[in-house]
Amino acid sequence: MTDALSQLSFAATLVGSLAVGNGLLVLIGSLSTGRRQREADTVITKVLGATRTELIATAFIQYGLLALLAAIPATIIGLGAGRVVSALMLEVEFTYRPDVITIVLGVALLVTALLGAMTILRAASARPARLLRDL
Repeated sequence: MTDALSQLSFAATLVGSLAVGNGLLVLIGSLSTGRRQREADTVITKVLGATRTELIATAFIQYGLLALLAAIPATIIGLGAGRVVSALMLEVEFTYRPDVITIVLGVALLVTALLGAMTILRAASARPARLLRDL
């Protein structure tokens, strides 16, 4: 019985890891699709007087807030689905660890905000005239 539960736990961990990996790939793809427009916005804002630090901090905050807005319903739906699967399919008591959920959400928010801020790093660091010509 213990061996079967350990195999089930390993399978759940593996599926969860694959889901996180796929989510990261989707995030990178969605960030790259609008990169050109964000670079144009960054260059224009830089021409209007914003500093590199302000631009990157603003992007970090924007993507952090977007990640938070996505994480809240995802957490609620995930906990609800976990409760349903535990009760109906596995017939076991549903438990969760708030500390683990908090760590996972914190890392996800940080990674999303960092990747979002990195998408404008080139535009925030380069000279505006060159990038405007490229656009």
